[in-house]
Amino acid sequence: MQYGVEVLSYKRDRKVENKKKSINYRGYVKLLAYFSSALLISRVILINNSAPFGIAFIMAVVLNKEDKMSIAAGCGTLLGYITIFNNIDNLPVYIMCTGTLVSGSYFIRSFSKRKKLTISFTAILLVNICYNSLIRNYSIPANLFSAFVEIVCIIPIYYMIQYAIACTKEIRTKHFFSSEEIISMIMAAALIISGTWGLAPWGISVRNIIAFVFVIMCAYINGSSTGAAAGVAVGLIVGMNTEDIVAYISGFGLCGLTVGLFKDTGKWLSALSCLVSFFILKMYSDIGSDFKFIEILFSSGILLAVPDRWYDSLALEFNWEKKAIEINERYTETIKDMFIDRLKGFSDILFNMSDAIKNLVNNDRLLLKNKSSALVENLADRVCSNCSMNTICWKREIYYTYTAFSEALQNFHENRNKLPEELERKCLRKVALIKNAEDIIENFITKETWRNRMAEGRQLAALHLNNMGQTVKEIVDDFNASIDFDNEIERYIKRILGRKGIDYSNIFCYKDKSQRINIKMTVLGRSEKEFCIKEILPVINLAVERSMCISEYACDSNSKKESCTMEFEEMPKYNVTSSVIRECKNGEVYNGDSCSYRKLKDGTYMIVISDGMGSGPEAGQESKAAVELIERFSEAGFSRETAVNTVNSIMAMKFSEEEKFSTLDISSIDLYTGDMNIMKVGAVATYIKKNDRVETVKSKTLPIGILDRVDIDIIDKKVKDGDIIVMLSDGVLECEGNNDSMELWIHDYLQECGSAGTKEIADVIVKRAKELNNGKAKDDITVIVSKVYSLY
Repeated sequence: MQYGVEVLSYKRDRKVENKKKSINYRGYVKLLAYFSSALLISRVILINNSAPFGIAFIMAVVLNKEDKMSIAAGCGTLLGYITIFNNIDNLPVYIMCTGTLVSGSYFIRSFSKRKKLTISFTAILLVNICYNSLIRNYSIPANLFSAFVEIVCIIPIYYMIQYAIACTKEIRTKHFFSSEEIISMIMAAALIISGTWGLAPWGISVRNIIAFVFVIMCAYINGSSTGAAAGVAVGLIVGMNTEDIVAYISGFGLCGLTVGLFKDTGKWLSALSCLVSFFILKMYSDIGSDFKFIEILFSSGILLAVPDRWYDSLALEFNWEKKAIEINERYTETIKDMFIDRLKGFSDILFNMSDAIKNLVNNDRLLLKNKSSALVENLADRVCSNCSMNTICWKREIYYTYTAFSEALQNFHENRNKLPEELERKCLRKVALIKNAEDIIENFITKETWRNRMAEGRQLAALHLNNMGQTVKEIVDDFNASIDFDNEIERYIKRILGRKGIDYSNIFCYKDKSQRINIKMTVLGRSEKEFCIKEILPVINLAVERSMCISEYACDSNSKKESCTMEFEEMPKYNVTSSVIRECKNGEVYNGDSCSYRKLKDGTYMIVISDGMGSGPEAGQESKAAVELIERFSEAGFSRETAVNTVNSIMAMKFSEEEKFSTLDISSIDLYTGDMNIMKVGAVATYIKKNDRVETVKSKTLPIGILDRVDIDIIDKKVKDGDIIVMLSDGVLECEGNNDSMELWIHDYLQECGSAGTKEIADVIVKRAKELNNGKAKDDITVIVSKVYSLY
């Protein structure tokens, strides 16, 4: 055994034993809440000087199987009854009932709820009968009647409080509170508020202030219906032990109704409306003895002082519409996160596959270093295995022999069919050596050719997988972008359409990643687009307080179903019109250039020119495929760079050396901001004419399909009202003289063309290009001239 060695496990056990227990603050807060509620509820007195509310509260707590809470509630009830001993008649009965229920809760806690309820009511009945018989000397009929009335008063109060306690346990859960549940909690809260009577410093009723604050907050959170119900409930309970219960119901009810009606206008107008309505009620009714104006003034000030985030959190808990939206958004976010994780995993797999294939290509390159020694060994095995000089050449002179064999193989690989001097001097089997060397090199070249093709295929596959991974990653980024749903605008549009008598089946309003409003809706009973423009569009503009327009991509009329589905988007600031003129190469009937210009769903205007190398149908097919792919990717929401990389990958798959390449010239104009993005891949210059100058955008890049990784020049510009963009193919610049002279001529012409239209500018440029080539087109010509207009 070793002495002096620490036993660490024992030390850990001691640390665990000495660890302080954490304090359950939430339990203490709950005990204090039950104690305070019992204290205040037991102080509520009916008009006949009875106070059965405390007994009902203890019964509700006892039957909820909460032993510690029963003691806290019992202590609070006893203290509450003691504070009002001068105002009630049956104080000993209530004290005995409280003690009986609290002490008896330990004996009946294992019973069913029905048995507990029966035993509790029986105990209360017996206590009342015994007290009335022994102390008050009531007759039997009067005794039974008095005890029965007491039980009848306790039963409904018990069920209301018990229902309210059960509802409070659903707070901070996914439970949607019904109107009945909210009213029960309001009634219980009204009992607690009513128990604060008697506190009136400087003649100001604390109970009235708390009651007003509670009512107007309920109205501000949940609307006029809840506010009015809360006002009536609070007025009824607070006014029970007063001489004018109607004044309390009308005062609290009117304030709750008014604040609920004005809650959408904000706290200030809601508070002001409450003050005005109370002032009018005070002028036209006799409530001066019950309420003071300073009380409602304090209450309105508290309404304004409470932070908005508190109201928002309470609304998310008790307003079922907002809670449903919040829960649905959480579910949507959860599903979105799951989908995004799947897509991210798929994207990572594609990137890993691409890297793995690239590593295989690199491994093939590393293997080339070892192939030279393998070739030498193969040649030696064929020629020298049976030679009498084997021992001398490959043991005593191995270095010189190995170097000579390597040199011989290199000579035959480079078509220099001669042996090194070392082998000419000492080799006895020169003929066999030459023949086998030629055979080995021929096989090596054949294998290397196939290996190179396989390596190119692997590189191409790796490039495709990498582009696919980038595409999926971009989908994830777009999908992960936050989209804000605007339910307020939806409700406002529904109200206006309802007032106008327009039937609809669905309205969906959201803000995209650029924070632009989009509204999609289906109108029933009408299928004319003119109706949407004249009747629906003004409603949308009024609701969003912005200029909107019908998206040209979303209007889908269905005359058979008599419905129209349309999508509204914000009115863009700019509009772009374009004119194009194309000429075939002299002697050709097919233009090898392809082009496109159109507005996209994302609010951009895209212009594309692709020049297929050469002319004729083959060049046209190459350029047409490039333009169509760019269009499809852009319409699907992918970035232009992703689209160009994908097109480059496809164009790189050449099956013959004669296949052509294509250039790409892409200009994208954001119609909302005027930002212009120019992407050039082997394309010629673009000209931007402004009021006082002409800008030339040039690039020195290679066409798509030549390099594995596309060579792109990206230039950002800003355009505004009246700017003209001129894009062209290289056939315009190919003239008999100097190409630079044509570029300078276009620059000077645009500087001086004044207010010429887009078609006129394109026509003049094409005619000038043909003039410089003796009236003929030296190559396929495409000119697109676009002009930017401001809509507002």
